[in-house]
Amino acid sequence: MKIEKAEIGGGMEQELCKSIDEKLFFALVNERFPTKKDRKIISNALSFIKKLHEEQKREDETPFWLHPARVAFYALLVMSVSDVETVTAALLHDTVEDQSEKLAQMAKKKKRAVGSGSASESEIAVGVVARRFGERTAQMVFALTNPDFESILGERGFQKKDDSYRGEKNRLYLAHVQQIIEEDPRVALIKLCDLLDNVNTISGVKKPEKRIKKCNKYLPVVQLYLELVEKNPLALSLNPEYHPQVCKTLCAAEQHINNLLQNTQVSST
Repeated sequence: MKIEKAEIGGGMEQELCKSIDEKLFFALVNERFPTKKDRKIISNALSFIKKLHEEQKREDETPFWLHPARVAFYALLVMSVSDVETVTAALLHDTVEDQSEKLAQMAKKKKRAVGSGSASESEIAVGVVARRFGERTAQMVFALTNPDFESILGERGFQKKDDSYRGEKNRLYLAHVQQIIEEDPRVALIKLCDLLDNVNTISGVKKPEKRIKKCNKYLPVVQLYLELVEKNPLALSLNPEYHPQVCKTLCAAEQHINNLLQNTQVSST
C-alpha cells in the first residue's frame, strides 16, 4: 500500500483533530519500517501511551492519547520521517511532562528507581522511558518536556496575578522551543508536528479566554518555525521535496491563529 504525502493546513484538516485512523497509521509504519523489530517498538509505544494517558483529556475534551498519536502520524505522513526513534519519541513526547508521577510509580513497583533516593520524579520517569524504548528516545522525550515555567517565574518574582505573567511565560516557552531547534533537528521536527496539532485543535477549546491564551502562546512559535524554514530549506533535516509543503502548512497555521484571535475577540466582547 503506497501512501501519498499529505498536507496539514489550508483547510486545517478537522478529521485528524477528532480521531486517528490506526489502520492508516500502521500502513505508514509498515511502509517506512521493513523490520518487525521497528514496527513492534512503534506498536508498543502506541499501546503504552493509550494506557498511560487513559484518564487524561485534552481541553477540547478528546482523549489525550490521540494528540501524541497524531503528532507521530504527522511526522510520518507530512514530514516523511523514517527513523524509528523519532516516531517513537513523537508518540511518547508528553509522557514525562504529563505523567511523570505515574511513570515514577511504575518504577517504584518494579524497584527500579534510577540513581539514589535523591532522583527527581522526572528523572525517574525518563529512566522508565529509557528502559522501555532506549536511551536515545528517552533523551528526545526529555528534550521535548517543558521546564517548570511556573517555578522559574516564581523564582524571578513574578506572580500569576501580574499583568505581565502570561507574556513572560509565553516568552519562556518560545525560548525553550528555540533551544530545541538549535540543539537537535529531529527533536525540532517532532516539536513542529506537536505545534501543528496544538494549533489545529485550538478551535475545539470551548472557553474563549483559553482559546485566546493558546493563540498568543503558539503564534510566535509558528512564526519562529516559518522564519526558519523560509531562510533555510534544509532546516530540520527536511527532504527538500517537503520544504514548500511545510512552508505552506505553517502559513496556514499562522492564518488560522490570526482568524481565531479576530473571531474569538469579537465573539467574547
